[in-house]
Amino acid sequence: MIDVNEQIGQARILIVDDMPENLQVLGSTLGAKGYKVAFATNGYQAINSAQHKTPDLILLDIQMPDFDGYSTCRHLKSDPLTKDVPVIFLTSKSDVESVIAGFECGAVDYVTKPFNQQELLARVDSQLKVRYYQNYMIAQNKELQESNIKIEKYALELVELNRQLIKSQAELTEANHVKDRFFSIVAHDLRGPFSSLLGMGQILVDEYETLEPDELKDMVGRQYRVSKRLYELVDNLLIWSRNQMNNIKVEPQNIGLRGIVEATEDYYAQMSVAKNITLETKIDNEITVYSDENILSTILRNLISNALKFTNSGGKIVVSAIELDDMVEICVADTGVGMSEENCKKVFLIDQKVSTYGTNNEPGTGLGLMLCKEFVEKQNGKIRIESVENVGTSVIFTVPLGE
Repeated sequence: MIDVNEQIGQARILIVDDMPENLQVLGSTLGAKGYKVAFATNGYQAINSAQHKTPDLILLDIQMPDFDGYSTCRHLKSDPLTKDVPVIFLTSKSDVESVIAGFECGAVDYVTKPFNQQELLARVDSQLKVRYYQNYMIAQNKELQESNIKIEKYALELVELNRQLIKSQAELTEANHVKDRFFSIVAHDLRGPFSSLLGMGQILVDEYETLEPDELKDMVGRQYRVSKRLYELVDNLLIWSRNQMNNIKVEPQNIGLRGIVEATEDYYAQMSVAKNITLETKIDNEITVYSDENILSTILRNLISNALKFTNSGGKIVVSAIELDDMVEICVADTGVGMSEENCKKVFLIDQKVSTYGTNNEPGTGLGLMLCKEFVEKQNGKIRIESVENVGTSVIFTVPLGE
């Protein structure tokens, strides 16, 4: 615990009086109590001394020539360096007017001449204690304000940490959904095609010699179609898995769009002929996109494959593109079975199962469109679906325009 008397015992007191004998008496009295004493014989000296080294208390004579105590006190109270230093007036005047005038100048007390030693020391001690406690409270308030600022800062940091925790929990929940959906695809959608292949293989092994040529051809054709779908599924799963682990790097370059679309359509030429579906390209030769060729091919391959799967014999698939400012909007439109508005909202979500069989009972996983969405967004594009049941579907996405 701090000893207040010990603290104020080291106080510095400035005595201002034009009478040397008064300075001597006051200096001896206060010095005997251990106070550090400084002297000034007029108001100007007092002001200079106080500005040079701020005292803890000033004893100020009122009646001084040229610059009296009232004027000196007013000057001290107008100076930011000395305005808070308590002033006790020394005066032979004890009339009410003189006392009030002193207080109006900023004095905190007065002592009448001739001095009573005990009264003088008591008044000095009282004002020094007031001064000490004022400074103490100011310091405590400052510390409290600084503590409040720190608390507010910590509170904001806590709010931010809590926000990040909530975000991390949401991301973890989403990651678990992704994982669950992934394993559902692996467990269900891989098992089905493999079961079909194994079943048809068993039939060929057991009944090969009894099968008619047409039956054998049909069996082999079915095996081919299942194998092709299985390959596409595994390919999408592997690509998607690499993307989730950020192992797929986007390396964009300027690409002629019509050429890559036609190459993708050639890949599905046999399937389109088999289903009697027309593939048409409506893209100007001059349109160039700034895209990763492998990623763009994967997007187009999945969209054209889906369109073929859900379009009936005699239907049409059109791939078109237009330039929009700094982007190119590509549309894969079919005249297929279409889908409901509700399913349009779900097809890009991995935790929603909306996959259905195609017009020739082609199986699907629902993974292709979700993979397309991730790849489009990976290249700063957007993707959407417009569909009407029994009329057709358009999948529209954007990629950056080439230079």
